[in-house]
Amino acid sequence: MGVTDVSLKKNKNLIIKPADKGGATVVWRRDLYVSEAEKQLSDQTAYTELPMDPTSEIQTLVKKTLATLVSQKHLPESAKALLHPCPQISNFYLLPKIHKANNPGRPIVSSHSCPTVLISQYVDSVLSPLVSTLPSFIQDTPHFLRLIQNFEFPENPSERTLFTMDVSSLYTSIPHHAALAAIRHYLDQRQDPSIPTTTFLRLTELVLTQNCFQFNGRFFRQIKGVAMGTKLGPSVACLTMGHFEEQLFSRYTGIKPILYKRSCTNSIPFSQLLRARRICSDDQDFAKVSKQIISFFEQRQYPQRVLSNALKRIQGIDRASALAPKTDHTPTRRIPLVLSFHPSVTPIVRAIYRNVETLRHDPSTRDHFPDPPITAFRIEKNISKHLVRASQPQAVVPDTPGTFPCNRGRCNTCPVVSYDKNLSIVGPNNNRFNVHQHFTCTSANVVYVLVCKRCNILYVGETKRRLADRVTEHLRSIKQNLPGFPVATHFNPPSTCSIRDLMVSAAISCRGSDHDRLAAENRLIMKLGTLSPHGLNVRLELL
Repeated sequence: MGVTDVSLKKNKNLIIKPADKGGATVVWRRDLYVSEAEKQLSDQTAYTELPMDPTSEIQTLVKKTLATLVSQKHLPESAKALLHPCPQISNFYLLPKIHKANNPGRPIVSSHSCPTVLISQYVDSVLSPLVSTLPSFIQDTPHFLRLIQNFEFPENPSERTLFTMDVSSLYTSIPHHAALAAIRHYLDQRQDPSIPTTTFLRLTELVLTQNCFQFNGRFFRQIKGVAMGTKLGPSVACLTMGHFEEQLFSRYTGIKPILYKRSCTNSIPFSQLLRARRICSDDQDFAKVSKQIISFFEQRQYPQRVLSNALKRIQGIDRASALAPKTDHTPTRRIPLVLSFHPSVTPIVRAIYRNVETLRHDPSTRDHFPDPPITAFRIEKNISKHLVRASQPQAVVPDTPGTFPCNRGRCNTCPVVSYDKNLSIVGPNNNRFNVHQHFTCTSANVVYVLVCKRCNILYVGETKRRLADRVTEHLRSIKQNLPGFPVATHFNPPSTCSIRDLMVSAAISCRGSDHDRLAAENRLIMKLGTLSPHGLNVRLELL
């Protein structure tokens, strides 16, 4: 990355996202981005705010559900692998719709490590084949063009009506009960129901109802619709619409469409020339359009050799072949050679092909190279790849770093918090940790440090709950002098230190899962050297 790229990436007042359509990269002012997101998340019919990160509770629910289904023989023993080993809270973000007035955002939930991600993939592998059986199903552009190629309207002109419709905010508008009813309807029609329909419904319900995410330091649950970002999303949307259409057409007694087709996806990326070959039914029309396409790319400084090769390839494809259904690729034994593109790589590839016979005749390699390797160049990162992130960078806030009293009535933690604005925590090994974030007693999902002001001994801990809740437990253990608690032992006789010497400081705010928080705690323990006998930590937590 260049200097400009780095400065853009570090600018916390800008949000950089790909446009919803068109391939552009959009720089969004942070306040406008947050305002648009909060406006959508304020819809209480679709979202509800949560007091803290629910990842741990969801993971427990998923684990219990899978164990129950396996014990009841509704799922095989291998289904236990559907439990994600290190789950993290999903991220909510927006893709700017720059093609619409006021540039609204399309809500996306990045759920690649959430507790239900593997379940979503598994259920989708069962539901996606059902989508292709729907009467209104369209696979892609060639499929649609084949459908209408021989279609003829009725002779009566008054009956010729071409219309299109769109479902507004489909993904966030689907009631969960309607989605589950549709899935039940189509699963009951399976030829091989080896796994009960009720099992898939329970797993789908988990994905739909446990869709939780974080945005701007706040946690939310989606209570209606399906997340646009989960693997299961498109299948749920298509099956729900298919069930609705089936019910509608069975009840409607008026004039019905002669041809009714639907697509739940707008992203069908094909090369422009191949697209023109499919659309143009007349060769003269195609020749005219292809010249316009070539001229368009010439104006944008595309190499003439590239354009000539593209035109030569497309001229060898007739329209019937372009519209032919996709077929599965024949398996190949050719070993892929994936390289990063650079002009100097081309001679290397040529040298490999010139000498591939050596590999084919060598006894140690001939079984691996019955055919020459297949060369491919990976796409290099552009500026969008470097700058775009699903998670939102922390805003630059004027809050003073350190831990401050929450000033709630009867808070036991306020009297023991350390709120030195230049707070540094120094361990027994003289390593220093500077606190850069702002905390209060109500901060949750943190790594914290207990300090004895008399002897400067430290204890590093972590909690997903509010800091005040965890510190209250420490205070209680000290007052009751509970055995087996190093902190309680230190602040009670025969030690000369007392509870009045206790000071607490939050050190690290953690966004991710319990695993991430424990890892941060271990790192801070090692950095400050707080393991016994130099500190009050007895051991490192196992990850």
